[in-house]
Amino acid sequence: RGQFHWEILRAWGGVPYIDTVYAATDLLVEPRLTYLETANRISADLEKAAGLLPASWDESAPGQATLGSNAGRITKGAAWGYLGMNLLYAASPLANGVETGNYEYNTQLCSQAAEAFYEVIKLADQGYHTLETWEKYSDVFYSITGKMPNANKEVIFSNPVYMNKKYNRGEGYVNKVSGGAGSNVTANYVDYFGMANGLPIDAEGSGYDPANPWENRDPRFYYTITKDGDRIIQNASNADTYAQFYVGGRHSTYKAIIVSFAFRKFHHITCNNYDVGWNNFYSESPHLRLAEIYLNYAEAVNEAYGPTGSIPGGITAAEAVNIVRNRAGVPDVDARYLNDKADFREIVRQERAVELAFEGHRWNDLRRWHIAHLLKYREKYHLEF
Repeated sequence: RGQFHWEILRAWGGVPYIDTVYAATDLLVEPRLTYLETANRISADLEKAAGLLPASWDESAPGQATLGSNAGRITKGAAWGYLGMNLLYAASPLANGVETGNYEYNTQLCSQAAEAFYEVIKLADQGYHTLETWEKYSDVFYSITGKMPNANKEVIFSNPVYMNKKYNRGEGYVNKVSGGAGSNVTANYVDYFGMANGLPIDAEGSGYDPANPWENRDPRFYYTITKDGDRIIQNASNADTYAQFYVGGRHSTYKAIIVSFAFRKFHHITCNNYDVGWNNFYSESPHLRLAEIYLNYAEAVNEAYGPTGSIPGGITAAEAVNIVRNRAGVPDVDARYLNDKADFREIVRQERAVELAFEGHRWNDLRRWHIAHLLKYREKYHLEF
């Protein structure tokens, strides 16, 4: 109930909180609550749920009846995670501005959010959740073995996967290099992916070369983005074998849309009309996974305590971000960004753009940060070369 109301709250603001059963003859005249009033009701439900739910259904008495088939069930980690999300959204500039007129973070709510997120991190320390290794990163998002991709310990909450996603998601998603308009990536977004040395591309000493813009980038760039020249067919050799995004290239337009880059985060290279590797293809974009918990925690801690601060007994904001970066082989955040809350805030936001790319968070993030109206985020670019 709390999570469901939170989904409505973050889209529409305060709503009536429905926590009773109505008869068909009842008059539905519940008052619309403010954002914070609704968030407080959500927090009460999620905190209660966290106390009732098991950390693992396989270790619970009721879960023995479905032992081995409990992946995807709501757990204590999901309840704590959504409690943190609810508090972080309430603390964010947009919600706080609507509530108080001050479009800055509410640091008290940030501290409370950090404490909720740290409960999930403690569960991870106990082995209930874990980051997948970089070598198995794709297991978070898809499977070609006929198994659900959310059956791993990084995914904390996700949709159930019932069927082969060639049909469930639509063939156009996987059988074309551009994958339809939905998989085209703007040149702006590609710039969020920093360098292998951990620096943003515009930072002094990053080593970024505009003449060779795709060299020595963050490993997540190569996992997430299909760029010109990338092999896109594994077992065939024809005109579609390599991506052609240059002007006049075979894949440079899709239904009159100019394509500079595409994303390949959620499907295997064989998921196309030539390799036909989708017979056992299942994919999912997790609603909540452990990497996001670390980044949420870092955001909340930074706003309440600064980059090198922490809640009592917790890890620092910088340490949380580094855990996510290091998984991909990216070095720790450079020391130059650890002296100022505003500087580290931009690092956290860039890290979210990279690690959580195309997982359905960006629209909500730009909105809750109260920056979506800025020209920087409204202008979109493609790359012609």
